[in-house]
Parts: sequence; C-alpha cells; structure tokens
Amino acid sequence: MQDPVRMRAVERETQQKVNKALSAIEVAIAQWENDPEKTEEMAERMEKLRTFHHYFSQWERMSIVEASIHPDPESTSGRLAQFVSLCDEFQRFSGGH
Repeated sequence: MQDPVRMRAVERETQQKVNKALSAIEVAIAQWENDPEKTEEMAERMEKLRTFHHYFSQWERMSIVEASIHPDPESTSGRLAQFVSLCDEFQRFSGGH
C-alpha cells in the first residue's frame, strides 16, 4: 500500500475497530465477573480476553499518539505491521487457526 492517505485511513479504521472490540470485551468481562456460576473453561477464556484487551489497548493508545507525532507513510506502515504481528501472536496464544 503506497498511498499515504489510504494508509492513514486504514490505520484510523483499524483503531476504530480495535476500540469497538475492546468495548465489547469490557462488557463480556463485566458480565462474567457478575456471573455466580463460573466454569473453569470460561475462566480460561476470560483470562485470554483480558490479555487480548491489555495488549490491544496498548497498541491502540500507541497508534493514536504516534499517528499525531509521526504521520508519515513509513511510520504508519510500521504501526500497521505491529498490529498484524499482535494479531498473529494472539492467534498463536489463543490456539487459533
């Protein structure tokens, strides 16, 4: 992707989608914490969601701050590459396909 305007648009869209996913995770965790009948299987899933939330929150904050300081295409590409790496790492951690 060489178009810097398009790259920034993709980064903003990614930030928005991450934000929406983080909000959904926060709701799920809150519901889980209020559920009196917790299973071990769900406890493990919730722990993975907490981990996901932590790392993707860090990426989102970094991306927003860095985009205002370094909006150049190389920096934008680097932030998007970090996001992809984070997704790959989480998929391995989660046992995804």
